[in-house]
Amino acid sequence: MEYLLVHKMMGPLPIEIQKMIVEVSKKRKEIASGAKEICSYKPVGQAGAICIWEAPNIEALKPLLDQLSNLGVLTEITPLEKGDIALKNWEKALEQMSRK
Repeated sequence: MEYLLVHKMMGPLPIEIQKMIVEVSKKRKEIASGAKEICSYKPVGQAGAICIWEAPNIEALKPLLDQLSNLGVLTEITPLEKGDIALKNWEKALEQMSRK
């Protein structure tokens, strides 16, 4: 399964904490063993990042998410579906709504 992770810093964080976040980020592939980072984007000047990870389940990402959370990074997690599956689910939902 693939997951979209949107990381946001909880307010302005001291430089020392931000440096610790960078160090955790450098080790992210080791920390989230069993998961594979597909891509990521860190907007310059923004207090956050966006990543897509492939993992057997969300628990594989939990060690990484816990470490980031302890440093003041809030993460929004969205499970992703392949396009064909998402369209089928949307069609199914529309059918159910039209029956009501």
